[in-house]
Amino acid sequence: MRERIRVCWVGPTPEGQTQAIVEQAIHPITVTDRSVEWLRDGEPKDATVEHDAATRVADCFVLDLDADGRDAGIRAVPEETPVAVVLGHDEDTTSPLEAGAADIFRRDTVQREPALVARRLRSVVDASTARPPLTQTSTDSTRLGRYQTVVELAADPMYVLDSSGRCVLANDALARFSGYDRTDLVGAHASRFIGSAEFERASELLADLTSSDESAGRFEFTLETADGDERVGEATIVPVTTDDRVLGSVGVVRDISERTRRTRELARFRTIVETAPIGLFSLDETGTITWANDEFVAPFAESADEIVGESFQTLVERGYFAPEEIDSYVERVRTLLSDDTDVTEITHEPRLHTPDGETRTYRATLTTLPLDDGEFTGTVNAFREITDERRYQRELERQNDRLEQFASLVSHDLRNPLNVAQGHAELLEGAVEHDSTTEISWALERMETLIDDLLALARQGETVGEPERVNLGAVVDEAWAVVEGPVTLRHDVAGTVLADRSRLCELLTNLFRNVVDHGIADDTGATDPNATQATDHDSHANVSADNEQHPTNEPESAREISVGWIDGDSNPAVEPSGFLVADDGPGLPNVDVFEAGVTTDPDGTGIGLAIVAEIAEAHGWTVTAGESASGGARFEFRGVDSARVDRSGR
Repeated sequence: MRERIRVCWVGPTPEGQTQAIVEQAIHPITVTDRSVEWLRDGEPKDATVEHDAATRVADCFVLDLDADGRDAGIRAVPEETPVAVVLGHDEDTTSPLEAGAADIFRRDTVQREPALVARRLRSVVDASTARPPLTQTSTDSTRLGRYQTVVELAADPMYVLDSSGRCVLANDALARFSGYDRTDLVGAHASRFIGSAEFERASELLADLTSSDESAGRFEFTLETADGDERVGEATIVPVTTDDRVLGSVGVVRDISERTRRTRELARFRTIVETAPIGLFSLDETGTITWANDEFVAPFAESADEIVGESFQTLVERGYFAPEEIDSYVERVRTLLSDDTDVTEITHEPRLHTPDGETRTYRATLTTLPLDDGEFTGTVNAFREITDERRYQRELERQNDRLEQFASLVSHDLRNPLNVAQGHAELLEGAVEHDSTTEISWALERMETLIDDLLALARQGETVGEPERVNLGAVVDEAWAVVEGPVTLRHDVAGTVLADRSRLCELLTNLFRNVVDHGIADDTGATDPNATQATDHDSHANVSADNEQHPTNEPESAREISVGWIDGDSNPAVEPSGFLVADDGPGLPNVDVFEAGVTTDPDGTGIGLAIVAEIAEAHGWTVTAGESASGGARFEFRGVDSARVDRSGR
């Protein structure tokens, strides 16, 4: 091996910069004077003088030119002199390799790692000094032939590359791994299959091996198969050398696609678990904490490293959990391991006392780790904080208690004296003829109405019962049966909704009463412009459970209300998303009709539609009020789990 090699660097790099970088490498390399850079933009300056001078002084050429000049320069260099090229970050390696380049460097690699560049250039020179390429040398081919039997008989994918990276031998296992025929592999450059970046990494590894005492190295690569699939391999490579020259390399490939996929999935899963807003930890069979995420250890004074490895008993002793949690844990594990039950997880609500005196409540889920030959190996525990949820629940319960007390006061303590007052008012009306007795009776009736409505509103704190499939048409009939007034009901809503039947009936009853109470005009036939809805006392209002307009024999002034499906009304194949109630009255006032106490009727309480909104919200529905097609009121209930009846006879 010569002590010094000479490199002719050709390219538009700043004066002296690249030469200085290479000269600083750990291996002695001489960069020739720029006067012998006989290639410029791919054309010899003076083929007679410069060419002869270059071939006499240069052991290797490095071309840092554009694509056209680079490929032309490679072909212009004498065959016995190796050529390396410098490429930008995104430039493709295919063209230089096909043109005959012995090695390829990225421009940033040249700048950052001059020592590596120097070693690889020496390898290139040593591999080709005074000899043509490996595939064209009978002596080298003979030396290579000794690997053929090993490659052919190997069960694992195996290959042999020459010094330039072209495949010389490939076995059937490699063909199956890659999806290519052996004829496609042999003679092709390795970068065609694994990409230029990974080929460069392999070349760097090979250069390191030839300059060290290590005989083999490993690198991972991703290969796109002939079918377009992606496979991941791990290659163990060994340099093939003779007489201090690198002839090429032998590689054995192991398919690690499945392992890589599992590793990536595990990494993704671990990332999700680590960042999840749920405290997670595991205990082994002795009750020792073997793993915990950041969310679980956040309330503790200790770090995750201090928590992991401690027993759960230690956390109890430090006051984080109550002592009874130990016995409860043991009992839960016994339940999970019992043959008498199919329970696979148990939910409980432990409390954690933080170092600053705060008490946090959690909804915890406990399950066992997979058994090992039938033996218990530990548990996985998930903690989700519900402190605010429980605080809100307690406050809600207190509010409901207060509402219940209020309802009791309204229904008993106020109604009883009201009944007494009404009885005396009736006696007074019979004994005294005065306008005041009429006003007293009206006031007492008004108080009774307010008491009834306030009592109904107070009881809205009750949640809906377990929803069930109910026939909407039947509930409409049931709601209408308790409504009194000169209004006719028509409906054709064949289908079901998922709801609490009694609360749905209450909702519809309030809507229908709103029609009767606010949709009828005074005896003079004039409508009140401030009323929610107005009709004539002598008119006959119509209620229909269908959102289509129906011809009627009623007087022209009659009011009609439609109750029907939303969406898919014209297409029976489409399930509705809810139902609506609409009328052809004067419409709604410009106020929030669902707010308790809001009414435009001097005698109204403004509670009926508030109750409607409360019941809809309790079901998880959304209710909106707007204008119907005829200018009246329209109430829509969406988010309803509804299903129309199939009338096709199927």
